Amino acid sequence: MPQIERPLGRVAAPRSGQDYGADSKPAPEVTAKVRRLLKCKQSNEHMQRVMLEHAGSFGTDATAVLEAARKMAYCGSWVWLRDYIEHHKVRMVRAAFCNKRNLCTFCDAARSRRVIAQVMPKVQALHKRKLNSYMMTLTIPSGPHLLPLVVVLFTSLRKLWLRKKVNKAGALRHVLGMIASLELTRNRITRHWHAHIHAIITLELGRRVDARELRADWSAYNGGIQVDLKPIKDPQRDLVEVFKYMLKPGDLYEVGNSQKTAGNALSSLDRIEAWLVLRKRRTRFAYGLYFGLMDDALVEPELTGEYVDWLIYWQSNNGTYRLQREKDGLHGLV
Repeated sequence: MPQIERPLGRVAAPRSGQDYGADSKPAPEVTAKVRRLLKCKQSNEHMQRVMLEHAGSFGTDATAVLEAARKMAYCGSWVWLRDYIEHHKVRMVRAAFCNKRNLCTFCDAARSRRVIAQVMPKVQALHKRKLNSYMMTLTIPSGPHLLPLVVVLFTSLRKLWLRKKVNKAGALRHVLGMIASLELTRNRITRHWHAHIHAIITLELGRRVDARELRADWSAYNGGIQVDLKPIKDPQRDLVEVFKYMLKPGDLYEVGNSQKTAGNALSSLDRIEAWLVLRKRRTRFAYGLYFGLMDDALVEPELTGEYVDWLIYWQSNNGTYRLQREKDGLHGLV
Protein backbone atom coordinates (compact mmCIF):
# COMPACT_ATOMS: atom_id res chain seq x y z
CA MET A 1 0.00 0.00 0.00
CA PRO A 2 1.51 3.39 -0.97
CA GLN A 3 2.40 5.64 1.92
CA ILE A 4 -0.21 8.15 3.09
CA GLU A 5 1.25 11.20 4.79
CA ARG A 6 -0.34 12.55 7.96
CA PRO A 7 -0.97 16.25 8.67
CA LEU A 8 1.40 18.12 10.95
CA GLY A 9 0.51 20.05 14.10
CA ARG A 10 -2.86 20.51 15.79
CA VAL A 11 -6.20 21.18 14.12
CA ALA A 12 -7.08 24.87 14.12
CA ALA A 13 -10.44 26.19 15.31
CA PRO A 14 -13.12 26.72 12.64
CA ARG A 15 -13.73 30.25 11.44
CA SER A 16 -16.66 31.88 13.20
CA GLY A 17 -19.25 34.11 11.56
CA GLN A 18 -18.75 32.60 8.09
CA ASP A 19 -20.73 30.03 6.14
CA TYR A 20 -18.48 27.30 4.76
CA GLY A 21 -21.14 24.74 4.05
CA ALA A 22 -21.08 21.97 1.48
CA ASP A 23 -22.18 24.36 -1.27
CA SER A 24 -19.59 27.08 -0.56
CA LYS A 25 -17.28 28.04 -3.39
CA PRO A 26 -13.52 27.54 -3.11
CA ALA A 27 -11.21 30.55 -2.83
CA PRO A 28 -9.11 31.45 -5.90
CA GLU A 29 -6.04 30.03 -4.14
CA VAL A 30 -7.75 26.64 -3.89
CA THR A 31 -8.70 26.66 -7.57
CA ALA A 32 -5.14 27.58 -8.56
CA LYS A 33 -3.74 24.79 -6.38
CA VAL A 34 -6.06 22.21 -7.92
CA ARG A 35 -5.06 23.37 -11.39
CA ARG A 36 -1.37 22.81 -10.60
CA LEU A 37 -2.05 19.39 -9.10
CA LEU A 38 -4.09 18.48 -12.16
CA LYS A 39 -1.13 19.15 -14.44
CA CYS A 40 1.07 16.89 -12.30
CA LYS A 41 -1.52 14.11 -12.27
CA GLN A 42 -2.01 14.32 -16.04
CA SER A 43 1.75 14.12 -16.50
CA ASN A 44 1.77 11.00 -14.31
CA GLU A 45 -0.99 9.42 -16.36
CA HIS A 46 1.03 10.01 -19.53
CA MET A 47 4.20 8.65 -17.91
CA GLN A 48 2.37 5.54 -16.73
CA ARG A 49 1.21 4.78 -20.28
CA VAL A 50 4.77 5.18 -21.59
CA MET A 51 6.12 2.86 -18.86
CA LEU A 52 3.58 0.15 -19.62
CA GLU A 53 4.22 0.41 -23.35
CA HIS A 54 8.04 0.42 -23.21
CA ALA A 55 8.82 -1.62 -20.07
CA GLY A 56 10.20 -4.48 -22.16
CA SER A 57 12.93 -2.24 -23.60
CA PHE A 58 14.55 -1.91 -20.16
CA GLY A 59 15.64 -5.55 -20.01
CA THR A 60 16.23 -6.80 -16.48
CA ASP A 61 14.69 -3.61 -15.06
CA ALA A 62 11.33 -4.26 -16.78
CA THR A 63 9.78 -5.62 -13.56
CA ALA A 64 10.81 -2.51 -11.59
CA VAL A 65 9.34 -0.26 -14.30
CA LEU A 66 6.02 -2.14 -14.33
CA GLU A 67 5.81 -2.09 -10.51
CA ALA A 68 6.45 1.66 -10.47
CA ALA A 69 3.76 2.19 -13.12
CA ARG A 70 1.27 0.25 -10.99
CA LYS A 71 1.94 2.41 -7.93
CA MET A 72 1.86 5.65 -9.92
CA ALA A 73 -1.68 4.84 -11.03
CA TYR A 74 -2.79 5.34 -7.40
CA CYS A 75 -0.67 8.44 -6.78
CA GLY A 76 -2.69 11.64 -6.64
CA SER A 77 -6.02 9.80 -6.77
CA TRP A 78 -7.17 11.89 -3.81
CA VAL A 79 -5.78 14.93 -2.03
CA TRP A 80 -6.85 16.70 1.16
CA LEU A 81 -6.22 20.45 0.87
CA ARG A 82 -6.35 22.98 3.69
CA ASP A 83 -7.15 26.60 2.86
CA TYR A 84 -5.68 28.86 5.58
CA ILE A 85 -8.00 31.84 5.46
CA GLU A 86 -5.82 34.46 7.15
CA HIS A 87 -2.64 33.48 5.29
CA HIS A 88 -4.33 33.14 1.87
CA LYS A 89 -2.36 29.95 1.38
CA VAL A 90 -3.41 26.40 0.55
CA ARG A 91 -1.44 23.44 1.87
CA MET A 92 -1.62 19.73 1.07
CA VAL A 93 -2.09 17.96 4.40
CA ARG A 94 -2.82 14.40 3.18
CA ALA A 95 -2.74 12.66 -0.17
CA ALA A 96 -2.21 9.37 -1.95
CA PHE A 97 1.51 9.14 -2.80
CA CYS A 98 3.56 6.48 -4.59
CA ASN A 99 6.96 7.78 -3.37
CA LYS A 100 8.67 7.12 -6.69
CA ARG A 101 11.24 9.86 -6.23
CA ASN A 102 12.73 11.40 -9.39
CA LEU A 103 10.10 9.68 -11.55
CA CYS A 104 6.68 10.69 -10.27
CA THR A 105 5.90 14.32 -11.08
CA PHE A 106 3.18 14.44 -8.44
CA CYS A 107 5.48 13.30 -5.61
CA ASP A 108 8.45 15.37 -6.77
CA ALA A 109 6.35 18.54 -6.91
CA ALA A 110 5.03 17.84 -3.39
CA ARG A 111 8.55 17.17 -2.11
CA SER A 112 9.86 20.41 -3.64
CA ARG A 113 7.04 22.44 -2.08
CA ARG A 114 7.79 20.98 1.36
CA VAL A 115 11.53 21.58 1.09
CA ILE A 116 10.98 25.18 -0.01
CA ALA A 117 8.50 25.78 2.84
CA GLN A 118 11.02 24.38 5.36
CA VAL A 119 14.14 26.12 4.05
CA MET A 120 12.65 29.48 3.02
CA PRO A 121 12.33 30.99 6.56
CA LYS A 122 16.00 30.16 7.27
CA VAL A 123 17.24 31.64 3.99
CA GLN A 124 15.17 34.80 4.43
CA ALA A 125 16.30 35.25 8.05
CA LEU A 126 19.97 34.99 7.05
CA HIS A 127 19.37 37.37 4.15
CA LYS A 128 17.93 39.95 6.56
CA ARG A 129 21.08 39.63 8.71
CA LYS A 130 23.05 40.90 5.70
CA LEU A 131 24.97 37.65 5.32
CA ASN A 132 26.16 37.25 1.74
CA SER A 133 24.46 34.40 -0.10
CA TYR A 134 25.14 33.16 -3.61
CA MET A 135 23.37 31.05 -6.18
CA MET A 136 26.05 28.59 -7.30
CA THR A 137 26.01 26.24 -10.30
CA LEU A 138 28.65 23.51 -10.65
CA THR A 139 28.93 21.55 -13.90
CA ILE A 140 31.05 18.63 -15.09
CA PRO A 141 31.80 17.57 -18.68
CA SER A 142 28.89 15.76 -20.37
CA GLY A 143 29.04 12.05 -21.20
CA PRO A 144 27.05 9.18 -22.75
CA HIS A 145 26.60 7.24 -19.48
CA LEU A 146 24.72 8.74 -16.55
CA LEU A 147 25.98 6.66 -13.61
CA PRO A 148 29.70 7.63 -13.88
CA LEU A 149 28.72 11.29 -14.25
CA VAL A 150 26.56 11.24 -11.13
CA VAL A 151 29.25 9.48 -9.08
CA VAL A 152 31.90 12.02 -10.13
CA LEU A 153 29.56 14.97 -9.52
CA PHE A 154 28.49 13.89 -6.03
CA THR A 155 32.03 12.90 -5.02
CA SER A 156 33.37 16.26 -6.17
CA LEU A 157 30.71 18.16 -4.21
CA ARG A 158 31.54 16.21 -1.07
CA LYS A 159 35.28 16.82 -1.49
CA LEU A 160 34.63 20.53 -1.95
CA TRP A 161 32.70 20.68 1.31
CA LEU A 162 35.08 18.44 3.28
CA ARG A 163 38.04 20.61 2.30
CA LYS A 164 36.22 23.57 3.82
CA LYS A 165 35.02 21.66 6.89
CA VAL A 166 38.16 19.68 7.77
CA ASN A 167 41.02 21.77 6.42
CA LYS A 168 39.36 25.21 6.62
CA ALA A 169 40.68 25.80 3.11
CA GLY A 170 39.46 26.21 -0.43
CA ALA A 171 37.04 28.60 -2.06
CA LEU A 172 34.25 27.66 0.36
CA ARG A 173 36.28 28.14 3.57
CA HIS A 174 34.04 31.04 4.72
CA VAL A 175 30.75 29.31 3.87
CA LEU A 176 28.41 28.71 6.83
CA GLY A 177 25.90 26.52 5.03
CA MET A 178 24.95 25.08 1.66
CA ILE A 179 21.82 23.50 0.17
CA ALA A 180 22.17 21.80 -3.19
CA SER A 181 20.20 19.79 -5.71
CA LEU A 182 21.03 17.79 -8.83
CA GLU A 183 19.59 18.71 -12.22
CA LEU A 184 19.82 16.64 -15.40
CA THR A 185 19.31 17.38 -19.07
CA ARG A 186 20.19 15.42 -22.21
CA ASN A 187 21.41 16.61 -25.59
CA ARG A 188 18.83 15.69 -28.20
CA ILE A 189 21.47 15.16 -30.92
CA THR A 190 24.47 13.51 -29.21
CA ARG A 191 22.30 11.88 -26.48
CA HIS A 192 24.93 12.84 -23.91
CA TRP A 193 23.83 13.48 -20.34
CA HIS A 194 24.48 16.88 -18.78
CA ALA A 195 24.61 16.79 -14.98
CA HIS A 196 25.04 19.84 -12.78
CA ILE A 197 24.46 21.04 -9.23
CA HIS A 198 22.37 24.05 -8.26
CA ALA A 199 23.15 25.35 -4.78
CA ILE A 200 22.66 28.24 -2.40
CA ILE A 201 25.62 29.06 -0.16
CA THR A 202 25.64 31.48 2.78
CA LEU A 203 28.87 33.07 3.99
CA GLU A 204 30.19 34.64 7.14
CA LEU A 205 29.42 38.34 7.58
CA GLY A 206 31.40 40.46 5.15
CA ARG A 207 32.92 37.50 3.28
CA ARG A 208 32.76 36.69 -0.42
CA VAL A 209 33.62 33.78 -2.70
CA ASP A 210 36.41 34.11 -5.25
CA ALA A 211 34.98 32.72 -8.50
CA ARG A 212 38.43 31.99 -9.96
CA GLU A 213 39.48 30.05 -6.87
CA LEU A 214 36.22 28.11 -6.91
CA ARG A 215 36.71 27.25 -10.58
CA ALA A 216 40.25 26.03 -9.88
CA ASP A 217 39.08 23.86 -6.95
CA TRP A 218 36.24 22.36 -8.95
CA SER A 219 38.41 21.66 -11.99
CA ALA A 220 40.97 19.86 -9.83
CA TYR A 221 38.33 17.31 -8.80
CA ASN A 222 36.70 16.51 -12.14
CA GLY A 223 38.12 18.63 -14.96
CA GLY A 224 35.01 20.79 -15.12
CA ILE A 225 35.50 24.52 -15.55
CA GLN A 226 31.86 25.63 -15.79
CA VAL A 227 31.17 27.39 -12.52
CA ASP A 228 28.61 30.15 -12.09
CA LEU A 229 28.21 32.44 -9.07
CA LYS A 230 25.70 35.21 -8.64
CA PRO A 231 24.63 37.10 -5.51
CA ILE A 232 21.14 36.33 -4.23
CA LYS A 233 18.77 39.27 -4.42
CA ASP A 234 15.47 37.38 -4.27
CA PRO A 235 15.74 34.36 -1.89
CA GLN A 236 12.36 32.93 -2.86
CA ARG A 237 13.04 32.99 -6.60
CA ASP A 238 16.51 31.46 -6.24
CA LEU A 239 15.33 28.77 -3.83
CA VAL A 240 12.68 27.70 -6.33
CA GLU A 241 15.42 27.54 -8.97
CA VAL A 242 17.44 25.14 -6.78
CA PHE A 243 14.56 22.80 -5.96
CA LYS A 244 12.58 22.82 -9.18
CA TYR A 245 11.97 19.58 -11.05
CA MET A 246 15.29 17.75 -10.93
CA LEU A 247 14.85 15.84 -14.19
CA LYS A 248 13.58 18.88 -16.12
CA PRO A 249 10.82 16.94 -17.86
CA GLY A 250 10.04 18.21 -21.33
CA ASP A 251 6.55 16.70 -21.30
CA LEU A 252 5.58 17.83 -17.79
CA TYR A 253 2.32 19.36 -18.98
CA GLU A 254 1.76 17.17 -22.04
CA VAL A 255 -0.77 14.36 -22.23
CA GLY A 256 -1.72 11.89 -24.89
CA ASN A 257 0.93 10.36 -27.12
CA SER A 258 3.01 13.49 -27.65
CA GLN A 259 6.75 12.95 -27.13
CA LYS A 260 7.91 16.44 -28.09
CA THR A 261 10.38 18.13 -25.77
CA ALA A 262 11.86 21.59 -25.66
CA GLY A 263 15.61 22.15 -25.87
CA ASN A 264 17.57 19.57 -23.88
CA ALA A 265 14.70 18.67 -21.56
CA LEU A 266 14.13 14.98 -20.87
CA SER A 267 11.57 12.84 -22.66
CA SER A 268 9.55 10.29 -20.70
CA LEU A 269 11.93 7.48 -21.70
CA ASP A 270 14.93 9.61 -20.59
CA ARG A 271 13.27 10.15 -17.22
CA ILE A 272 12.69 6.43 -16.74
CA GLU A 273 16.32 5.71 -17.61
CA ALA A 274 17.51 8.37 -15.16
CA TRP A 275 15.21 7.05 -12.43
CA LEU A 276 16.65 3.56 -12.75
CA VAL A 277 20.11 5.03 -12.08
CA LEU A 278 19.11 7.45 -9.30
CA ARG A 279 16.32 5.61 -7.45
CA LYS A 280 18.59 4.61 -4.53
CA ARG A 281 20.70 7.77 -4.43
CA ARG A 282 20.31 11.09 -2.68
CA THR A 283 19.92 13.98 -5.09
CA ARG A 284 19.53 16.82 -2.57
CA PHE A 285 22.05 17.86 0.04
CA ALA A 286 22.17 20.19 3.04
CA TYR A 287 25.33 21.18 4.90
CA GLY A 288 26.25 23.49 7.78
CA LEU A 289 23.50 25.89 8.84
CA TYR A 290 20.99 24.13 6.62
CA PHE A 291 21.70 20.60 7.80
CA GLY A 292 18.55 18.77 8.93
CA LEU A 293 16.11 21.10 7.18
CA MET A 294 15.32 18.63 4.39
CA ASP A 295 13.52 15.32 4.76
CA ASP A 296 11.62 12.88 2.56
CA ALA A 297 8.13 13.80 3.76
CA LEU A 298 5.70 14.98 1.11
CA VAL A 299 3.00 16.94 2.92
CA GLU A 300 3.54 20.67 3.40
CA PRO A 301 4.18 22.16 6.87
CA GLU A 302 1.00 23.17 8.66
CA LEU A 303 0.22 26.83 9.38
CA THR A 304 -1.59 28.35 12.35
CA GLY A 305 -4.99 29.98 12.25
CA GLU A 306 -8.40 29.15 10.88
CA TYR A 307 -8.89 27.05 7.80
CA VAL A 308 -11.31 25.35 5.44
CA ASP A 309 -10.73 21.78 4.22
CA TRP A 310 -11.32 20.57 0.68
CA LEU A 311 -11.02 17.15 -0.94
CA ILE A 312 -10.24 16.44 -4.56
CA TYR A 313 -10.81 13.05 -6.20
CA TRP A 314 -9.34 11.90 -9.50
CA GLN A 315 -11.93 11.00 -12.14
CA SER A 316 -10.19 8.75 -14.65
CA ASN A 317 -13.13 8.70 -17.06
CA ASN A 318 -12.68 12.37 -17.96
CA GLY A 319 -9.12 12.98 -16.74
CA THR A 320 -9.86 15.68 -14.18
CA TYR A 321 -10.39 16.29 -10.46
CA ARG A 322 -13.67 16.62 -8.59
CA LEU A 323 -13.54 19.16 -5.76
CA GLN A 324 -15.75 19.06 -2.70
CA ARG A 325 -15.97 20.80 0.68
CA GLU A 326 -14.88 18.53 3.55
CA LYS A 327 -16.07 18.94 7.14
CA ASP A 328 -15.99 15.49 8.74
CA GLY A 329 -12.67 13.89 7.78
CA LEU A 330 -11.71 11.52 5.04
CA HIS A 331 -14.68 9.12 5.30
CA GLY A 332 -12.62 5.94 5.31
CA LEU A 333 -9.87 6.98 2.88
CA VAL A 334 -7.26 6.40 5.60
